[in-house]
Amino acid sequence: MSAQKVLAEIIKYCNLGGVEVIKITGTDRDVLVQCHDEDKTLYVVGNIKSEIPEFKGEFGITNLKMLSGLLNFSHFQEATFKVLTRKVDDVDMPSQLQFKGKGSKSQFNLMDSRYVPKQAKVSEIPWEVEIDDLTKDTLTEFQQFAGLYSEIDKHFNISVENGNVNVAFGEEASSTHSGSMRLTAAKTNSTIAPLSFPVDKFIMLMKLAIASENGKIMITSKGLLGLDVETEFGVYHYYLRQIAR
Repeated sequence: MSAQKVLAEIIKYCNLGGVEVIKITGTDRDVLVQCHDEDKTLYVVGNIKSEIPEFKGEFGITNLKMLSGLLNFSHFQEATFKVLTRKVDDVDMPSQLQFKGKGSKSQFNLMDSRYVPKQAKVSEIPWEVEIDDLTKDTLTEFQQFAGLYSEIDKHFNISVENGNVNVAFGEEASSTHSGSMRLTAAKTNSTIAPLSFPVDKFIMLMKLAIASENGKIMITSKGLLGLDVETEFGVYHYYLRQIAR
């Protein structure tokens, strides 16, 4: 596997709204990718399927927008790409990315593993509902409906009842406007009471699910939405926590 192509994939699937640092842990077998957004409602755990020698060790990646730009810069598409290391407690750790091509060069510094924020350990989740039939039309309808209530509520409730996944905006018992719609069939007999999530992050997960051949959104009554996306190089697991209202 090309380290540069794997890195480009990691940035593509982790450079999400609110994510500032990605932690990379490389071993002789695989590469673990971990990150979360600033308010710790969205967590991402990625597993690259095989060893990437250049990534062996632990390090962090910041300035994600800049690195994304470097990886997509035309001069660096066929560039010489190197991962430089330095000693940390007598162990070689990745410390810098180096690009050289078509008369251009760039050096991108990596974060020392000692300063990378701690990452959450995610246990096996007992998902109760799976939604695997999301389409662009479903996304468009949700965005349009959510847009009508955007000045009232940046969050929405999702629930499962009578085999349907329903979404609702606003509070019926309050003095503000409110509305609800059927999102899709649930293909389950489970019932899940309303859970509240940020609209923008749910839309982001829907887009990832639709873009992936095997992407599916999952729900548990414990207050989590999940998404698994299988890619060319690995699998990325997304966990969105409910918001207390």
